[in-house]
Amino acid sequence: SGGGAVETELRMEQSKPGDSIPMCAPDVGCNSIRNHQRPPISGDLISLYGSGGAVSAFDMERGYIRDNLAGQLIFASASYVWIDGSLIASNDVSSDLIATPQSTTHIANSTIANNTVGGPEVVFSPLTPALVELFNDIADSPGDSFETIGNGVSLSVRDIMLTFGTALGSGSGANVQNGDPQFVDPANGDFHILFDSEAVDRSAASTDPDDPAPLYDLDGGSRPYVFNSTTTPYDFGAYEYGSVNDVVFANGFD
Repeated sequence: SGGGAVETELRMEQSKPGDSIPMCAPDVGCNSIRNHQRPPISGDLISLYGSGGAVSAFDMERGYIRDNLAGQLIFASASYVWIDGSLIASNDVSSDLIATPQSTTHIANSTIANNTVGGPEVVFSPLTPALVELFNDIADSPGDSFETIGNGVSLSVRDIMLTFGTALGSGSGANVQNGDPQFVDPANGDFHILFDSEAVDRSAASTDPDDPAPLYDLDGGSRPYVFNSTTTPYDFGAYEYGSVNDVVFANGFD
């Protein structure tokens, strides 16, 4: 009654092995935002606005944003965008993929690939205060960049693979690789990585309590799966090569 501040959170989280609700089969693609067309094409698929000292938030964990047509996938003003263990792929946007002025954007353990981006940025985050955090991701968006603009706006990057032509327009980070993730069949929507992908076994376990190392990949397979390195056993991106989801314990049976 004393003000107009409103906090709203849109939360999308997929079941994990061992949860009381059975885990979704990988080929079903649960927890998805898919095949939406936002008319007009200049409109945003998801819009978040904070005001009056309160914020809105979008939280997706082990989900899919794919095959959508929009102006931008996400526009967030004075809000939080938190995406973990997810796939953002095969979307067609007329502007930037994600725009987050005066917002915090956190994308971890995720794969961004095969999107048609009309604007110049994968993530565009201007105006203070704003923060973009990228941890253990694959970003395949040639000709586009991650861009933060403004005094006090920051970009924090650790353990990420950028395909050639994808750039960190605002700086650099720790363990930033340029290479070919070698997806299985991107033309037909399969963004798992092959055994000889440069994204295999490239990241060490996180020591950040606010961003712990992932226990499962997007399919529900255990992470990490050690293929050729015990010191950097985690694969970049949403999928862990060689890991298989546990069909025995997936429904909580023990």
